[in-house]
Amino acid sequence: MAFDNVEDLKELVSTHDFFEIAKDHENKEGVTKIITALKYLFAAKRALQGLVASDTVFSFHLPYLTEACYDLDCSILLAKENYFSKHCKL
Repeated sequence: MAFDNVEDLKELVSTHDFFEIAKDHENKEGVTKIITALKYLFAAKRALQGLVASDTVFSFHLPYLTEACYDLDCSILLAKENYFSKHCKL
């Protein structure tokens, strides 16, 4: 299965709620960090798709990669909801 990674990444970033919120602000560094986080999420999910598409579903990497995708997705959601600045004293 062939993927168009560049177009798929652009679509993910441009339609993600977190990017939609951030792009309205003039914090260029923050927007860059959000895009970078979304790139990591995209790469992890694409690796997961690649494993499933290449009939390596029973690979021992699959549960760990799936968990990593969920963890990264949760972290992005928590950052979007401003959890870390509300609940963590740095």
